[in-house]
Amino acid sequence: MHHPHIIELFDVFDDAPNDAVHIVMPLCRGGELFGRIGGGFSEVDAAVYSQQMLSALEYLHSQGIVHRDLKPENFMFLTEDEDSDLVLIDFGVSTFFRRGKPLDAALGAIYYAAAKESEIPNFKGSYLGRVATRRPGLRRREYDEKCDVWSIGIIIYMLLAGHAPFEDAKHREYKIVSAIRNKPPPFKDREWAGASPEAIAFLKRLLVKDPARRPGVTEALGDAWFKVENVSALVAYGEDIACSASAASSR
Repeated sequence: MHHPHIIELFDVFDDAPNDAVHIVMPLCRGGELFGRIGGGFSEVDAAVYSQQMLSALEYLHSQGIVHRDLKPENFMFLTEDEDSDLVLIDFGVSTFFRRGKPLDAALGAIYYAAAKESEIPNFKGSYLGRVATRRPGLRRREYDEKCDVWSIGIIIYMLLAGHAPFEDAKHREYKIVSAIRNKPPPFKDREWAGASPEAIAFLKRLLVKDPARRPGVTEALGDAWFKVENVSALVAYGEDIACSASAASSR
């Protein structure tokens, strides 16, 4: 895979004597997106990063790949600069998909997973110390690639509000799952007082619990919110990636 907002794989070395494989990738000096969420982002910055994340996701889905573990910890800043590009990492639970053929493995982190998928028992990989994203799927125990769109919606909500839409003060998983499945995302908190109607409308579209009514990633990229925020369609800048690649090859 080669995309400006997906982590680059430079080389792989087989270290047979030590029974190991060494993977060479860019050093993401800027850390996780999660680390910058704290007080929320401006709408312009949130729109720029949202477009970068959706651009990466559009490429993945065009290759027939569903990520299944999208969360702020899996988007990294390549540099420490305030305007550093984001790259998507961690494809450990990704898989190939075919249109019309549902998936049924419960994977990822609970706060970022969609509603119908959250009905699956024995959810693997959930964690309660940080924010997670469950995605609503097709029918009980089934979901499709739009689970990734839901997760991106949760992340964008966090960029603008500084917290996840579905939470529980005591981190009780059953409470979080119930909220994801049965409650709409809240937009009445003070964090949303200055938000544009287009931003809220966009998030409501991404966080539709029925995946048949949820937009695909290409449709999401064409949303009016990006036009209102004057965020032009991102081209493959790649400056940060190119610099990282050059630094790695010179070692």
